[in-house]
Amino acid sequence: MGLAGRARSVGPHARASPKKERLGPARRRKGLAVLFTAAIALFALLTMALGFSTLVQISLADRDGLPGARDAQHVAEEDWVGDAASDIGEIAWICGCTVSVTGGSEVVSRCENPMEDLRFPDRISSIYETERKASSSLVQSEPPTIPKVTHFISRLLSEEDHEEEWCNDVPCGYVEYMHKYVEMNRDFEFKLHCSSDLEHLIQRISPELWTFYSGFSEGIQRADFARYFILYHYGGLYSDMDVEPRLNMTDLLDGNPSADLFLGVETMLDSSQWQENMLDLRNRCMDVDAEPEVADFCNKCADAIESESASELVGCVQPIRGGEPEASTRIANFWMMSSPGHKFWGDVLNLLKERSQLPLHTSYDVLYTTGPDLVSEVFAQYSENDGLQNIKVLSEAELRSTVEHHTSLLHSWRKRFSDTACEIAGIC
Repeated sequence: MGLAGRARSVGPHARASPKKERLGPARRRKGLAVLFTAAIALFALLTMALGFSTLVQISLADRDGLPGARDAQHVAEEDWVGDAASDIGEIAWICGCTVSVTGGSEVVSRCENPMEDLRFPDRISSIYETERKASSSLVQSEPPTIPKVTHFISRLLSEEDHEEEWCNDVPCGYVEYMHKYVEMNRDFEFKLHCSSDLEHLIQRISPELWTFYSGFSEGIQRADFARYFILYHYGGLYSDMDVEPRLNMTDLLDGNPSADLFLGVETMLDSSQWQENMLDLRNRCMDVDAEPEVADFCNKCADAIESESASELVGCVQPIRGGEPEASTRIANFWMMSSPGHKFWGDVLNLLKERSQLPLHTSYDVLYTTGPDLVSEVFAQYSENDGLQNIKVLSEAELRSTVEHHTSLLHSWRKRFSDTACEIAGIC
């Protein structure tokens, strides 16, 4: 009741005595209502202080004003709602936030404290030993469920590495592909991980792994590490932001009910295409007028070129391999899906640990120390030891029909490295 209302309640019939006044039923109800409202407000403040999400609907105009970059520790605990059916393009991708679709059309984003989102802390403890032993707890009669959540990673590379505008916390050129994931997979959640929340997560889960993670000289190495760590910790689907989906991922899961790990073949080094490349290189090496750099290259790797083996050629031209041929099956690391706690990622992280201190001289060295060669090497070991049960491997054609990787070799981080093998022989 306002001051004017209170003034009107005082009239000639008011009691002159200042003694305590009995409240009538109406005033008692109003007083209780005020107390109830104050209690709700206090509860809301306490809830926000404790880190719970509060649902707030804001207009598209308000969303346009969201900050361009917010580290996870500064993310406001608020949500916004959009209409997936009419305007899916208006989703704001913010570090630390999870996007989901409710009711088939309503897009909801939850921004929560990443420090509280530690669901599987015990599952990682055994994977950091130098000699990792198979854990009986990971051997199950039925494959565990793959969570319906898609993980994206952003802001681990410098902004100069993207050479384009940013839309909130993702490069604008990637927004279309990420939104298409939401449109095609409305029963999934979509989590955007950035540097701050990943640092908190890794530091809290494993100080040892934090030492490796923080010691990488290149942001792309941290991005590689993070995707394996996320899949082991959370499970679900990892996708680069520049990957465009072509299939509903639920259909893929339903079509392979026994699979607890999905991988895709990026290329086969013994394929007909690579054989043609090797034949072309062999003909160039026979040219007496070849440039000196090409001639030196051909003399150094004459045996591999003569045998037309791309795997052996990689072992020859990439010093970091120490002469060892590359596995003939290259597994992509831009799109991978698994159950949480899968042994495969424990083995990948252990191999990464062994290679993490190697110096970087070429772009291939990044692929070898933290990139697709890790996944390909572990896959080759599993293949040799009949360890591919419950692992679904998409062929090159199947992977291309599932997703399209748009930038691939055009990633600008590669520009910081010279790579003769890539320039001369296309071994990148």
